Amino acid sequence: MALKIEKLDARYNGSLYWKNRVYFTDLHAQQYDKFRQFHELRCWMTEQYGPSCERDYYSSTKLAFKGSGQFDPPWCWHIDRQYPNRQYIYVKDDTILSNVLLKWN
Repeated sequence: MALKIEKLDARYNGSLYWKNRVYFTDLHAQQYDKFRQFHELRCWMTEQYGPSCERDYYSSTKLAFKGSGQFDPPWCWHIDRQYPNRQYIYVKDDTILSNVLLKWN
């Protein structure tokens, strides 16, 4: 499956923290195949860049760590259950995006 890249702007949730998001695009794949590949990508991201969290909880998790430790991972994920069950990986900079594309495209 190929990855699609979307550059984030003010129309997208998460655009304050993240520069791009990627997701698998094979229209003919079964949902479980898409989720399996998303899970593999998420595990790889954790190995490469450390743990992160779900996009919707990123700002509250960052606040929870304030003063007691640092939480500022360069990536996060989001599972969109309403609009065609897509799973997204959000990245902060072009270096991480390039590494993802080299590995997964």
